Amino acid sequence: MQREHGFTLIQGPPGTGKTKTILGLTGALLSQDKDAARTANNKLLICAPSNAAVDEIVKRLKSGIRDSRGVTFKPRVVRVGQSDHISSTVRDTTLDFLMEQALNANTTQALGAKETRKSALGQQRTLRAQLDEINVEIRELDSQMQRTDPSSTAALREMREKFHSVKQRKQRVCQQLEQERARAREASKAMDERKQRVRMQILQSTDILCCTLSGSGHDMLTSLKCAFDTVIIDEAAQSIELSCLIPLKYECNRCVLVGDPLQLPPTVFSQSATKHGYNKSLFVRVQQNAPESVSLLSIQYRMHPEISALPSRLFYNSRLKDGPEMAAKQCAPWHRNERYPPFVFLNIQSGREQKGALHSVFNMQEVEAAVQLVFGLCQDYPKLSWKQRIGVITPYKQQLRKLVEAFRKHFGPSATDAIECNTVDGFQGQEKDIIIFSCVRAGEAGVGFLADRRRMNVGLTRARKSLFVLGNAKMLGGSPLWKSLIDDANTRGLLKN
Repeated sequence: MQREHGFTLIQGPPGTGKTKTILGLTGALLSQDKDAARTANNKLLICAPSNAAVDEIVKRLKSGIRDSRGVTFKPRVVRVGQSDHISSTVRDTTLDFLMEQALNANTTQALGAKETRKSALGQQRTLRAQLDEINVEIRELDSQMQRTDPSSTAALREMREKFHSVKQRKQRVCQQLEQERARAREASKAMDERKQRVRMQILQSTDILCCTLSGSGHDMLTSLKCAFDTVIIDEAAQSIELSCLIPLKYECNRCVLVGDPLQLPPTVFSQSATKHGYNKSLFVRVQQNAPESVSLLSIQYRMHPEISALPSRLFYNSRLKDGPEMAAKQCAPWHRNERYPPFVFLNIQSGREQKGALHSVFNMQEVEAAVQLVFGLCQDYPKLSWKQRIGVITPYKQQLRKLVEAFRKHFGPSATDAIECNTVDGFQGQEKDIIIFSCVRAGEAGVGFLADRRRMNVGLTRARKSLFVLGNAKMLGGSPLWKSLIDDANTRGLLKN
């Protein structure tokens, strides 16, 4: 990547290795900074909308990246964010962890401040206890004086002298208490200043800082006046524009947006906001205004070619190509059985669409077909381990509930630990060896949001080795997009009733 200012967009279709590209880009940028005169702001800020996405990048950075000469090195990475929201696998890169380690170092200065504060707090407890005793003594003397006969001048004089002595003792204890408070404040101030210095040292010495988009606006980063030469935003096409603007406040020279606008957009619940374009990402806005700024990752390394062929043609104008020997790499034992090819559309002609809770729809015939498909695979290939290799996805939440119930009923309560069931939206960014895609729609009302080409793209591109699409061919054929899929499957002899 040349050292250009402004925006660079990297469009990464499914399976093209967006994260690997980010790692390669990071290695190249850090190499350029090492070759050039290193300055305080030659740092990278890498953000994503979710903690999971940020943690995945950090995990890969920890394993090492390659510089421009192909030499693997481990960059200095700091993960900023709330520790309870960060994966345990990257906890050792968090700012909190690194600060804790540095602050616990047994330096004379650190121990001195800690001991001083501890001593001062201990003395305060002792002095407050003494003060309580003195106050009790004062109240008792005052009570005695109130009860003493005014004519007993000698007794009153003695009590007044004792009262005065106790008051002086109280004053001395109060002065000592204030001194100890001041000592504790000074020690705390010294500790806070050291903490601030350590935080600054960690952030100044790091090569890469990683956080969520919202986390990049934290007061801590702003107050430390961190500067970043380059900001990289992953999943940028899934982020609302305002979120992407947050990390840009650090006056970076370059911003690299990585994402795919042909997959699902940011989630916006307000229809009014969507109507006014709130769900448009910064990626899409820049792409529309400067299409020449977009670089396409055109080689996919995930899907068997039988799976990738249609999405490439439908969504990417046939520009998405297969990596070398993908058919051999994604070949599976079950492909030898004509029931389980790499891709097939299973026409569930008897399927009936029903309405469930909150107007969501479900189709029990497709639920049964999904269960029987998994059962058949397990029966025909009993020696294979199927745990975490199968995903069952659907656009509809009510269908998801029915699928989960059916798999648990048929295979036991822990079935969904081994077979992941999710909505298409919830499965974006994930992949499995086998995907069963339940389309559900089989009524007269049309295909609903199945007509969204971005949702269809996500659903069809999650499988590595086999994709089984369950649907009613006649009904789905009413949508031009789905008709293309059905016609393609029919032409290839991959539409089965």
